[in-house]
Amino acid sequence: MGLRKSFLLILLLVLFLLISCSKETKKVDIPKTPSFGLTQKQGNIYVVFDLSENLPEAISKVVLELNDIKVWKGSEEYSISDKKSSIKEKTLLGYKLVSQQNYDAVSFQIKEVLVTIDGKDQKVIVPVQAIKIPVLFEVKDNLQTIIVAKLLSENSFNRVGSSELAFLPVFEVQVSNAQEVVVKSDTTFETVEKILISNEVVSVNLKGAIISGKVTQPLLIVKDGRVVETELVQDLPNMPQLLVEKPEKSTTVVMSEDEFKTSLYNGMLSPSQIVLPQENVHLRVKSRDDEYKLEITDLTAPFIIPANGDYILKLQLKEKKAYPVKCHSPCKGKILGYVIVK
Repeated sequence: MGLRKSFLLILLLVLFLLISCSKETKKVDIPKTPSFGLTQKQGNIYVVFDLSENLPEAISKVVLELNDIKVWKGSEEYSISDKKSSIKEKTLLGYKLVSQQNYDAVSFQIKEVLVTIDGKDQKVIVPVQAIKIPVLFEVKDNLQTIIVAKLLSENSFNRVGSSELAFLPVFEVQVSNAQEVVVKSDTTFETVEKILISNEVVSVNLKGAIISGKVTQPLLIVKDGRVVETELVQDLPNMPQLLVEKPEKSTTVVMSEDEFKTSLYNGMLSPSQIVLPQENVHLRVKSRDDEYKLEITDLTAPFIIPANGDYILKLQLKEKKAYPVKCHSPCKGKILGYVIVK
């Protein structure tokens, strides 16, 4: 009986020790409270350059080389891509995972612009290489953010001197959100459920400033090896000659007279400066969208170009001067360009 009690006491002691040891070696990990100040949500941003807009009539092809793609928040810059891209159509310049926050600008460097006129390649003067476009957008962690800089080519080229072109771009800047972006290659992509957030047209002037909306570019000349602007219309030999195309003779025009062309689209005249000889000529003005009521000051009475139609002016040009082209409607009196008689 005494032996049995001793055995039971020993057994109880062993069980007690085992239980105590197991409690001492078991660790319970208590999760720490996450520090939201140290972790920040992120989202993808895609920067696209679109060169698919209609070209000026005298230009058959445009190729741009860009690099150093960035987005900005105040003075802070965030690199998206530093590789050089050769742009011929709509091209993905780069994409990157960035912090979820508000941004206020996108920028890139224009390295070179080439155009093809009459089958010949020609390098274009680029007065402003560093382009920084103010545009407000927010990167969210559950959406893809897409910025598209669409070049409005018909409004972006000016002839300088007798043979050179200057590139002062006009962009339509679009910001969109998408549920998904599928990158097909280094330069192409597709979107799923894309929603347009904002759409604004901006112009770059000769000083590199960004101007809201489309603007009629100033008259340009080359002075001391630089492209400069001038408002002097008396010095006609130094005035810029623009992209004026001489097409085949029209059956409605006397064969001894030349026909010149210009066109209207989105309230812009292209070319905006039309150089004509001091003689009798025909000027065909074509609308590519809406109806326009124009007047060439001191040269014609107001005339109407029908929507997606054209109007032929028979001009007797005797005085060497620049005549403003005024838009009565829908542009509300805006000067769209000049007819320059040399």
